Amino acid sequence: MYRYHKGFYSHGNSRIFFFILLFLPIAKIYAQQTDSIDIENSHQKGLSLFNNLQYYEAIQEWEQTLALRQKYYGENHLETARSYFNIGASYSNLELDSDSKFFLEKALIIRLNFFDNKDEKLINHIIINYKLLGKALKETGDFDQALFIYNSCLEKINQNHKQYPNILKYKAQTLNSKGVEFQNDAIDLLKKSNSIFKSQKQFYEQAKTLNDLGNVYYSQKAYQKALNNYKASFDILKEINDYDITYNNIIKVSSNLGDAYTMTSQYEQAEQTLLSSIKIAKEVYGETPIFPDYTLPYSLLGDLYKKTQDYEKAIRNYDIALNNTILNFSDIAAHPSDINLNELEFIGQKSDAIEILFQRAQCLEKQGKTKETFENLKFIDQIILSLRHDIETESSNLIWAQDTREIYAYAAQLAIKEKLHEDAFDFIEKSKAVILFENLLKAKSERIANLPDSTRTKLSGIKQEITYLKEELMYSILEENKEASNQFRDQIFLKRNELKNLEHAISLSAPEVFSLQTNPFQLNDFQKYLSQQNTTAINFFRYNNYITALVIDKNNITPFTFNIDTTFQNEILDYIQIISSPKNTKESLEKSKKLSIKIYSNLIQPLNISNNQQLLIIPDGILQFIPFEALITKNNQYLLKENPVHYAYSASVQLQLNEITNKASKHALIISPKKYDDLPDLNSSEAPLIRDILNGYLLEMDSANSGIFQREAPSYQLLHLSTHAAVPKEELAQPWIALNDRKVKLPELYNMNLNAQLVTLSACETANGALVEGEGVMSLARGFSYAGVPQVITSLWEVNENSTAQIMEYFYHELSKGEKPSKALHLAKLTYLENNSLSKANPYHWAAFTAWGHDSYSTKPSKKYWIFGLLGIVILGCIFFLSKRGIKKQ
Repeated sequence: MYRYHKGFYSHGNSRIFFFILLFLPIAKIYAQQTDSIDIENSHQKGLSLFNNLQYYEAIQEWEQTLALRQKYYGENHLETARSYFNIGASYSNLELDSDSKFFLEKALIIRLNFFDNKDEKLINHIIINYKLLGKALKETGDFDQALFIYNSCLEKINQNHKQYPNILKYKAQTLNSKGVEFQNDAIDLLKKSNSIFKSQKQFYEQAKTLNDLGNVYYSQKAYQKALNNYKASFDILKEINDYDITYNNIIKVSSNLGDAYTMTSQYEQAEQTLLSSIKIAKEVYGETPIFPDYTLPYSLLGDLYKKTQDYEKAIRNYDIALNNTILNFSDIAAHPSDINLNELEFIGQKSDAIEILFQRAQCLEKQGKTKETFENLKFIDQIILSLRHDIETESSNLIWAQDTREIYAYAAQLAIKEKLHEDAFDFIEKSKAVILFENLLKAKSERIANLPDSTRTKLSGIKQEITYLKEELMYSILEENKEASNQFRDQIFLKRNELKNLEHAISLSAPEVFSLQTNPFQLNDFQKYLSQQNTTAINFFRYNNYITALVIDKNNITPFTFNIDTTFQNEILDYIQIISSPKNTKESLEKSKKLSIKIYSNLIQPLNISNNQQLLIIPDGILQFIPFEALITKNNQYLLKENPVHYAYSASVQLQLNEITNKASKHALIISPKKYDDLPDLNSSEAPLIRDILNGYLLEMDSANSGIFQREAPSYQLLHLSTHAAVPKEELAQPWIALNDRKVKLPELYNMNLNAQLVTLSACETANGALVEGEGVMSLARGFSYAGVPQVITSLWEVNENSTAQIMEYFYHELSKGEKPSKALHLAKLTYLENNSLSKANPYHWAAFTAWGHDSYSTKPSKKYWIFGLLGIVILGCIFFLSKRGIKKQ
């Protein structure tokens, strides 16, 4: 060992050692150059494959480039971002938008860290990144997030930039997809975009913009205007005379033109134009229709034949279109229940597939093929579920809830017609409050997984930060502060990414958080629940001009269908308006009574509900604003006096609320700010009275602020808020409830983790808000349910302070006796009517308050505590008896 060391450090070998030390940096530089050459070669190979439309092969090559760049440059480098972008762009061209979105987001996050207004090359990369990411979000149905991305881009981009009119155009496309109320804004943006392209003589882009303009007019059912724009677009494309560039859009535009001919009843012209589109596609791609460009003309040809009632031809064309969108569609369509949800990730345009399948289902029904129709509808259901899993924002999920509602309502109505009541129940559940249900499931899974408090706090904290940043963004937009709004958008984007990373980490450490089945409960689960509660449910849903009520008890499900024309709908609205107004004349009250009798005779009387039967009403549409207990029955009295009533968002939400086992260490917290900066003072004695009845803790005046409320509220079983609340009429404004220091808005409630079993909102309009078809009313009450509260007592309109105080006093007296909240509210209203007459007995004064959710709160000790108490008495008796015997013996 000694000789080895001596030899190595001898004079001769020291020269070798010196040269090794000198060579190491050179070797390192050489290795780096080799790595750099490997990266460039791999990149160029991927680029060549991409340019030859070999996108899958390009992705494989660029994934190797990404790995090399991550190793050579690190994760947060612009070259690494370049690889992420290239992969994302390839997935975009394959129309695999979920995968595209993932890589494009990664690229954009890195690039934003290097953003500099002076670096023109980087600005261009960021803008194109924004453009493709927005497209991916739009195509996956996340319209709200897509608009957010486009607005972020427009904040950064100069109006003279060559991509500016393109971003306007993409934003307009998204607005068109988002809904009718946004389409006029979309038209304005497209006209502006078209004007810029025309002035710049970018005729190809102008043609695409005119096609988009035609699409918006088509969505508005202005078919002649749509046809005119499609014609103008088609004429420009023909003039360009560069087939290699224009063929793809010629197929799209001529297909849209054919569809416009269909909608204007020019059927022969429509057929010729659509067949011409298919001919062009075959010239480009060959005879076998296996490219996405075949989807549009074939699906529109199917629409033409459907409209002309040639259902066989329609289905044949729909099937060709679907085979271009869905891998192995023919096999899947035969057995949709066997499909693996992972397979649905390979559907390119899911929204298009849903629409084509829905049209196909209607054709099958017309042919009398009921079994095949239901198989088709169940396949649509699977795709909707898969699509909604791709969507990150609640507002976009709400849009999809509205868009898919018609499909589920159609399916439910068909199931009732075929006497498939269990299927009808299933379809109805998938059309009601699904987002609320899924969020309750997610909260349940977090409890089951026993996530550390620190993780839950961090999760909630990030969500609250995003809510705050959104609020600040809105104000900066209103104030036209471009620099501030730009900063807020970037911060929101980065925060959302932080949230996704945290959720991903949670999914790795506690996979059960995201693995719970999201399908609604089955009918037999609900019937068991009704049996335990001794309740009958009335589940309403609307389809076209019909309302169907499913009357469900522990053994039976019975459907009743009523015609609901425009006149009857207006009468319901008139009734709601009259009873919710404090200023009523003798004539208006008489009208209200007549309308009440009519609504009862149409919606409740035919159901043959027995007196004293507890009712759980699951309303739909405008029925969600009716206090059913105020309807006047055939016995000329309020339904309140015949049946106790409470309400649910859906059967599945009710069962999920039933499973919540909140455990709070303290009993009752009463919040009563009383004085406010910009609102009238509330000097009611309601809050101290409730404190005394419940022996609760009262926060009032300065103590009733948002900070103390958020800190203290999770520790209490019961929360009572005696304050102001409102539903603002302004666009973008959210329902709020006032505390001493500020107004707490609906999105903030979503991020709270409450342990209360009951929340009472003694304030105005807390059950009111925007009505979203397919999800319900976006109210403060829903916000507290979202936060994990099983039951909320809420108000339908602006309530009277004095009558509210009386009802609340009666309610809490009944609650303190051990009554369940819904029964306590029922008895409180009856007591109020006994003690008030004439105008004070008007439903305006007592009917606003309704109980939503599951009765879980009770002051009665549970049975097991009675058992323990009884056992204790027995043990004490035995001890006493034995001690007496001992004394006697002595």
